Amino acid sequence: NGSGKLLTLNSGIDTTNAGGTAGGASVTLTADDMAIAAAVNAGNGANTVTLKPFSADRTINITPGSPGGLDLSRTELQQIAVSGGTLVLGPTTTTGAGGDINVNDTVQTGDVNAATFRLLAGRDINLTGGNDIGASGTRFAHHLELKANNSVNVTNGSIYLADGKNLTIVGDNDASGAGSVNIGGVTISVGSSGSNTGAMSIQGRDVFMQLSGGGSGTVSVTGSGAQTFTAKNALTFDNTTGGTFADSLTANASDSLAVANFNDGQANLDRKSTRLNSSHVSES
Repeated sequence: NGSGKLLTLNSGIDTTNAGGTAGGASVTLTADDMAIAAAVNAGNGANTVTLKPFSADRTINITPGSPGGLDLSRTELQQIAVSGGTLVLGPTTTTGAGGDINVNDTVQTGDVNAATFRLLAGRDINLTGGNDIGASGTRFAHHLELKANNSVNVTNGSIYLADGKNLTIVGDNDASGAGSVNIGGVTISVGSSGSNTGAMSIQGRDVFMQLSGGGSGTVSVTGSGAQTFTAKNALTFDNTTGGTFADSLTANASDSLAVANFNDGQANLDRKSTRLNSSHVSES
């Protein structure tokens, strides 16, 4: 441990028989930078492998990143095996110090060997550089959690989850009152068939969805999966240039809820299966 130090892992870590059980045990690696060249196997139990920086406010980059951050390549992520549990990038608790997490490379389903992939940022999570998680033809077959104490920005990078996988996006994860979820003209899709049961939950102090960033956008859940948006303050849906929400949608805002630009025939927002819950609802 130490500020600015590099952790080099050339020999594997295997906890599969820890405590006399084949279920394995959790593993935490802490360093301001890491070179993971050997396997970390935490077994098939409900364990957690956590990769986190030593210094407060240290940025985590899913590389390629810039100097001064904890850079983790897709190849390094592939070294981690916790098949029944969770792979966490970031601090272990919501109150733990941490910086931004930048998704600077596409993350495919084969890059992660965990039931759940969790990004936990002390500041912001950014999918802003045109890099996706999953792909329309090869969807991300893991539960995905993006949780930031400040904001989660999905404005130039899409998310494609496979059937049966849940998506959770949380801004203001520490409930400090500062943090939003910002979604632009991207695709955020849970499930690809009518048999999907995976759900989508998006929440923050404010939630802004403007499906017009780089073109039309889609925020959708197929099958019987639920789609829920929750804001402690304001929740805004704006479909300026055309886009798609799910057929069934629940929106909850403690203060104001605004739905704009859905009268042009371009958007899929079925009022019969949409529940808009707020003390102040406006539509235009």
